[in-house]
Amino acid sequence: MSNTNSQVTPRFTRVGKMVTLAILVLAGLIAYWLGNVFRHAAADNAGLTIDPARLQLGEVWEDKAFTCTLPIENDTAKDIEILDFASSCACSAITPRSLVVPAGQTAQVSLTLDLTAGTARSGEAVQGFSLQVVPRIRGGPPSQRGWLLTARVRRTVTLEPRSVVFSEGLVRGQPLAAKTVQVTAQTRLEALRAWCDPSQATVQVSRSLDDANRFTLRIIPQQTLPAGSFKFDVTVQPIGPQGEKLPGRTLPVEGRVGEYVQALPPTVLFGGQPIGQTVDATVVLHSVTGQPFEVEGMEGVSEDVRLTPVPQQGGSERAYRVTLRITKPGRQAKTVFFLVRGRDKEVVKVGLDLFGYGVARHGSKGEAGRTEEDK
Repeated sequence: MSNTNSQVTPRFTRVGKMVTLAILVLAGLIAYWLGNVFRHAAADNAGLTIDPARLQLGEVWEDKAFTCTLPIENDTAKDIEILDFASSCACSAITPRSLVVPAGQTAQVSLTLDLTAGTARSGEAVQGFSLQVVPRIRGGPPSQRGWLLTARVRRTVTLEPRSVVFSEGLVRGQPLAAKTVQVTAQTRLEALRAWCDPSQATVQVSRSLDDANRFTLRIIPQQTLPAGSFKFDVTVQPIGPQGEKLPGRTLPVEGRVGEYVQALPPTVLFGGQPIGQTVDATVVLHSVTGQPFEVEGMEGVSEDVRLTPVPQQGGSERAYRVTLRITKPGRQAKTVFFLVRGRDKEVVKVGLDLFGYGVARHGSKGEAGRTEEDK
């Protein structure tokens, strides 16, 4: 009997090992299958879907405010709440930001896209556009697959340069120099129109006699612009072959208008100086137009800031010695104004900015701890 038992035990042991191995393999397969199921569910946005055809916009005109609607379908048996949306660029606006998609039903969201964002630096007439939209779902994983929206964006026109800066040469009350912009049509146009705020400038449009797809914009700031900085936009409106308005472009324009008398240099930098030190520099008031002028007064002068005329011939220039006393540690900034009168009897202010930086003297601890030498 004992011999029989000793022969049977190993056989059952081998069978047990095989069963255990089979169970482990089956458990692994089940775990793998369940993992795929859960990953698939997470990747599918918790059961929310959008028809792939609605995600492909095809070829559209470049537009700063292109709108489209996406129908979100809930294929599950429970309501799903979207808390918010994230997108792959700042060129989109989504409304509503949060919503509930009822079980087995469809809800709509609207997108407003700036299709000019992806084409501003490209010279191609047609360029690809893509946007990833990802929902944040209540109770769902923090990371969802989302949906990829694609389009082929066709430009109507290209501008060169894409912005205009009047950096110098503008004098109040004088005829102002014009700037030109070359416009190339990327499709057949009946006409091209352009305009801006008429109080800022006038815009002239001319078409090339050699190439019907090329236009020139001539931007002329108004002579009545006040002294100081200005900024405005020129709207460029293409007109299609049937007289229809095609999506246009916006051309930013900025610049600065100066008085006919200007300080040279307009800013004086004295750098780091010991506290209590007096520093000076020479500036020249120059008439850009050559018109004679007189300085009738000054504003902003004090015991710490002085303006002293430098003897010279009259005419269209005056020189002044500017004196600044450094009174405190750290940055020190002052602005003074010359009151100038020309032949037209109008008094204008010509500004001059002064900058210095107070540095404590060696061994000094400030006003309370000055050394005898400083006193």
